[in-house]
Amino acid sequence: MLLAASCNKETPGEARKDLSLAEEEVTTSLRIITGKTGTKAYNATDYPLNDGIERLDIYTFRQSGENSGEKIHYTVTPDPSGVTVYNLKDKKNSDIGVLVFANLDEDTATLFEGFTLFNFYDNGKIFINAGNFAPDAMPMAAAIKLDYSEDKTIDLPLMRLLCRIDLDKLKIDFDDESLRGKEVWVRNIIIGNAVNVMTTVKSYNFSATDLYAMQFGSKTTLAANSFGGLAYGYKFTTTAYSPSVTSTYYSPGAGKLATTIKAAYNVVYQKAKGVLTIDAPGNLYEATVQSYDKSAGQGRIVTAGDMTYPHTFTVNKSFYAYYASLANPSDIICDYNKQVATQKLIVELEIDGETWFYPIELTDTQPNTVYQIENLTIKNLGSAYANFYEKKYAAEFTISVAEWTECPIANWNVGVDPNTGEPAAQD
Repeated sequence: MLLAASCNKETPGEARKDLSLAEEEVTTSLRIITGKTGTKAYNATDYPLNDGIERLDIYTFRQSGENSGEKIHYTVTPDPSGVTVYNLKDKKNSDIGVLVFANLDEDTATLFEGFTLFNFYDNGKIFINAGNFAPDAMPMAAAIKLDYSEDKTIDLPLMRLLCRIDLDKLKIDFDDESLRGKEVWVRNIIIGNAVNVMTTVKSYNFSATDLYAMQFGSKTTLAANSFGGLAYGYKFTTTAYSPSVTSTYYSPGAGKLATTIKAAYNVVYQKAKGVLTIDAPGNLYEATVQSYDKSAGQGRIVTAGDMTYPHTFTVNKSFYAYYASLANPSDIICDYNKQVATQKLIVELEIDGETWFYPIELTDTQPNTVYQIENLTIKNLGSAYANFYEKKYAAEFTISVAEWTECPIANWNVGVDPNTGEPAAQD
């Protein structure tokens, strides 16, 4: 031991210097940005973007060193300016992973306190109806790996977990002239199969450069029929562990979480003809439903006998949806047993006393994105089902009638032999 020590001998001053370097603290200043600059709009319809933050929760995870695995939860009062600066101090050369959430309900934030990354991956669910949504306080998130090599300031803009769909006007412009002049009412416009459960992380790995990879994965090419026509973005694909449209949860949390919670509301998947289910509670109802009371005269677009066209009805409603469905996109024109439980924007009309649905699959919608529909134009009759358009089959047959074939019969013997029971023989 003495020989080994002598081989690594240092002067007392050098040893104290190395010790002080190891214990030196550095500061990372996180500029948590929650302003509206990250929200994108894709046409000229002008809706106010008036959401902000009421609460910030920061969860840190020590990645290496003697206290590897240490977890700390900070609750931060947000700055009303939209930029909150929060200083995180740690020993030089520390390696820390940081998860930041905005607008978590207190019960949800408390449940996450003490979660490991595995817990977040496995059980870190944000339920919209458990106080985790308001039109002016939408849930947001970002994640980053911090390397404490020196004092630094890092911008951390938070991404909204939801998208928003603004519907300005509903227009009736039938191509089929036989439909013109028929009375038309809009009865409901909803997000069907509305997702109520949002995941917090999709991997265990923090990135120093990609602030959203843990929540959303990597950007990729979107489906050709993506909602809004976007070509590139985050693509959600279900796995064997993903919740289904019929999944329910009983959270170990308290308060709003101490109950059975459904993964989806307004479920129209595999419902019968003419059935539109509307059961979203509280703020989730506000996010996903616009109803019109016919008995109060609400929702009439075309008066019977009115032949002037087109007819325009002002909706002026913002709908909110988690960016990912509980099923992978599929063909919305299909057989009954081939339909899927993707999120859909559904318009229910009453035309001449009959109910028709107009479902639009929300394929590859993007987080933090405002889709602004200036006009939704109805051109023909819709579907008898709220969740899909029934596939129609046609078959062609060539039928001809053969010429008569004559078969003359001069005589036909009938009867049986009383002794043998055999039929009478023919001549």
